[in-house]
Amino acid sequence: MKIGLYSITYLGTWYRGDALTLPELIKTASRFGYDGIEIDGKRPHGNPLDWPSHRCKELRSMADGEGIEIHAVAANNDFSNPVPEVREAQICFVRDLIRMTADLGAKHLRVFLAWWGITRHPKLATYNIAEGYWPIVHERFSEEEIWGWCRESLIECARYAGDMGVTLALQNHKPMIKDHHDVLRMVREVNSPHLQVCLDAPLMPDKGAAAMSRAGCRHKAGDVALRWRI
Repeated sequence: MKIGLYSITYLGTWYRGDALTLPELIKTASRFGYDGIEIDGKRPHGNPLDWPSHRCKELRSMADGEGIEIHAVAANNDFSNPVPEVREAQICFVRDLIRMTADLGAKHLRVFLAWWGITRHPKLATYNIAEGYWPIVHERFSEEEIWGWCRESLIECARYAGDMGVTLALQNHKPMIKDHHDVLRMVREVNSPHLQVCLDAPLMPDKGAAAMSRAGCRHKAGDVALRWRI
């Protein structure tokens, strides 16, 4: 098992203070003894608009020099929107994140099915506003219809991931996913070797010691490959 530092810890979003740059994050991870990092795929850290191939390769070289692996990139995507143009824009975003992940030499891109998003005022983040309008946007559509949009988007993105040598890892995160059963259902419906599971243990409804153990989580995941997040 390798332990990585998720860059959201220093994104400047959930605390009062400035964000670290990714080079500063790499040095911090090295100083604290982490094996690697996971890069959050949004500004100021990992938006692919800011990371063309040559910059990715420079960052990877710098990380190698510090003895730090780039384990993964984390997308904050939403495949659930009822407007097709919005879903297609999200697919484009994830495709560019897949490219960035490959250029960084990472193996996994963590993805969501759906995502509320956040707002900042002026810098501290909150879910309150985005969580409020998500049900309004979706109220006229059944869960199965929304599930189908998410599945078709994920199938397309898994194909792009395979073309670039990257594996997507679907996280057990609300609002579409209620528990690990939903994650496993989607992974099996997509039926791609380029889609695995990212299990966020604190989000599991059952937080008993047995369920939260690695063995317990692997039992729940069955034959689906598993990435672990705590």
